[in-house]
Amino acid sequence: MGPGEDLKAALDALPAGGVILLTNGSSYGLSEVDTVRTSTKVRGILPDDRPKIFLMSGGGNHMFDIGTAMTQSDSLVFENVDISCLYDDAGDSKHRGVIDQEGDAFTIGAIRFRNCIIRNSGRSAIRLRGNADGQVIQNVEFLNCIMYDFAFDSHYGVLNGAATGNFINIKFINSTIYNLRGGIINYGNGAGCESVIVDNCTFNETTMDTGSSRYFIDFGSNNTSAGTINVSDCIFGQTVDRANGIRPGSMTLTVSGSYYTTDFYDGTTAPFKHLMTAYSGASTALWTDPVGGDFTFLDTHFEGIGSAGAPYWID
Repeated sequence: MGPGEDLKAALDALPAGGVILLTNGSSYGLSEVDTVRTSTKVRGILPDDRPKIFLMSGGGNHMFDIGTAMTQSDSLVFENVDISCLYDDAGDSKHRGVIDQEGDAFTIGAIRFRNCIIRNSGRSAIRLRGNADGQVIQNVEFLNCIMYDFAFDSHYGVLNGAATGNFINIKFINSTIYNLRGGIINYGNGAGCESVIVDNCTFNETTMDTGSSRYFIDFGSNNTSAGTINVSDCIFGQTVDRANGIRPGSMTLTVSGSYYTTDFYDGTTAPFKHLMTAYSGASTALWTDPVGGDFTFLDTHFEGIGSAGAPYWID
């Protein structure tokens, strides 16, 4: 697609399994919420200077819905794109996020974000509100992504499930996530989750709600999922001092190869930093400008360089 062409019209006309190629450095506005009805990939041609996708003012309260005819064989993939959840990619007004499925039942095999920036969401990246007939994403993946500014219009985080809105397999890999009011998974009610993999990620300013103690990952007390949560080779920076850790519910938690800074807190409810290695300084001593989103290493003697955190910052 050339700069300024109609993204919604292109999506609606796309054949099954089709790919929309966006011009790097260009911006594409959705005039209204788009319902994805068939396997779709939206891709920037090159990995740098990502094309921007945003929702226009008056277009709704989120960007995409998943169509009811989708199946386990279908997928929605975003690659090399900058997804802004600011209306018109301007000002301070935010909508609810990339996907906020309000009512319709659906099943989809995978939703994947590869080398994407996802930012400025009032609520989440994906929220499933639930349906008696089920809302199911078999695989949701964030690979080599940078994600920031989530949930300051609410209390959510990146992924939010429901009793009948379920994520079966979740992956956060080689990604950087910062400036969240909540955590990365808020899934206190639900079922069927088989695995959560959080590997080689950099986190800072997560669970930043000053009014309530949020969990970094929350499977609550009413989620009957009995799969595994594996956190490996990650770095955890600043939180508020009332933050909580990982509440696994009936899931089995393992943590390995990970570090935390002195301004990381996980409370007395579901703490997990005892499973990690302590770094002797604050986030601002470890990274160049963590509040501004620069996680190159200020402390070049940090023992985790090359093994922990998102590889983007050492390449």
